[in-house]
Formats: sequence, structure tokens, C-alpha cells
Amino acid sequence: MTDTVLSSQSDGLGYLQAVAASSLWATLSILGKVLFALQADPLTVLAWRMVLAAAVLGLILALARPRLLAVRPRHLLFFAIYGTVGAVDYLLYFYTLQRTTVATAIILFYTSPALVTLLAALFFGEGLERVKLVALGLTLVGAFLVAGGYDPAVLRVNGPVVGLGLGAALMAAFYNLCARRAVRLYDPWTALFYAFIASALFLTLVSGPSVLDALAYPPRAWLAIGALALGPTLLAYGLFNQALTRLQASRASIVTTCELVISSLLAWVLLGEAMQGWQILGGGLVLVGVVLLRLKSEGGER
Repeated sequence: MTDTVLSSQSDGLGYLQAVAASSLWATLSILGKVLFALQADPLTVLAWRMVLAAAVLGLILALARPRLLAVRPRHLLFFAIYGTVGAVDYLLYFYTLQRTTVATAIILFYTSPALVTLLAALFFGEGLERVKLVALGLTLVGAFLVAGGYDPAVLRVNGPVVGLGLGAALMAAFYNLCARRAVRLYDPWTALFYAFIASALFLTLVSGPSVLDALAYPPRAWLAIGALALGPTLLAYGLFNQALTRLQASRASIVTTCELVISSLLAWVLLGEAMQGWQILGGGLVLVGVVLLRLKSEGGER
């Protein structure tokens, strides 16, 4: 009985951590609007976001828990792949946004939880229980409605857009699976630090000399970049990695669809972008799916 209670408590903490990570990721759109208003280049912002996050995390670990900086040389290639996959995910999503509407990009990207569920079943032996599939269906339909997919006017789909959008979703799915593997090998913060380094190097190389243009940004832009690096990056991914030590990758991924709902609510409250009836219904479906997943959570998912 005690083991069951402890397992349930651990699962509950994992769900809370995944929801907290999603809440922080939801602030990306608000901070992004601030930076776009200041004419900041998105690719440059992405690069500095990861550079700052890696630097801050590295400093914290060096001062507080230096032993967490140690990794076995044979795992360096894995961490390089882990971080680069995350960086490619950012780029593909960015290029999708360039070529289509925000709603279309979001709908394509939020196929990621379905991909995680299938790939986790294939590579990690995670079950495809009925409740998980029902929750996945509810959250996917909900995400579609919240993004405004019910309105044909906001959709713009063609071959390249579908390829880029699904490519971003696939990279996000692989990133989640890499994270799941990484936290089995090392402390979640160790895994995150080396993933951040790889992402920062890749994005800096892709940005090229233009990454230095950010040095001329006004203080307000740097405050937003700093907030982006610390909140939706360092703390959010740290919480998500912690959640992966307690939850299956598929369940954690399904929970992160809360990000879209929270983002829409923040835009409503802070920016006056009111949600329509279908969007509110979609948000409700996402929340029902997540709650259902938690109520029917299995014990001992580690």
C-alpha cells in the first residue's frame, strides 16, 4: 500500500512539473511579441536564448553541484544529437511560421504528442492503453480548435508547409525521446546542460555573423531575451526533464498540450485577444484529456 501511495505521489508531482513547464512555455508568445515589436531577428534571438540558458545553468552547476558537470566521453555524441535535434526543431517551426499562418503551424506541430506516443511504444515499450489514446485524441482535437482550425480562412496548407510542420513535430518527438533517455543516464540538470550547449553551438553556427547584431539591441530587448532564456527555456525544460523521471514520455508529451491553452488565455488577459466559443471548447477538451490521463495514471511508470 505504501509503495502504491508513494508511486501515486511521484506521478502527481510529475504531472505538476509537466503542467508548470507548459505554463512557462506559454509565455513564449508574449515575449516573442515584445521582441518582434523591437525588430529583433527570430533566429538571432533563438541563438542567444540558448547561449544564455547554457551559460547560466553551467554557472549554477559549477557553483552549487560541480559533480553534475561530469559525463562519460562515450555519451558526448548522444548529447550532441539530443541538443541539435532540439535546435532543428526550433528552426523547422520558425520556417513553417514564415510560410503559413500561425494556426496552420500550430496544428501541424501539435501532432507531436501522437508521434511521441507511437515512438515511445516502439522504442521504450510504453503501452498504448485505451485511456492514453482517448486522452491523446481529446488533446489533439482540443489543440486543433484552440488554434482556430475550424475556420478555413486561417488555414494555408501546401506540400512544403506540411513537410516543414510535420518535420518540426517529428523533431519535437525525437527531442522528447532523447530527453527521456538522457534522464535515465544522468541527473536531469546534467542532461539539460549538455543539450543546451549543443543547441547553442548549432544555432550560433546557423546564425553566422548576424548573431552579433544582437549586441546593438536596446536594453528592453535584452531583458526580454534574458526572460526568454531563464523562464521558457532553462526553468521550463528543467521542469520537463524532472517530469520525465516520473512519467512516461508519451504521458508527459500529452500533458504539454496545455501550453496552447495557457498561451491563449494569457493572450486574452494580457493582450486582449479574446478566445472564440470553439476555442474555449477546445481548451476544455485539452484539460479534460489531461485530467483523465492523471486520474487513470498507472503506478510505477519509471
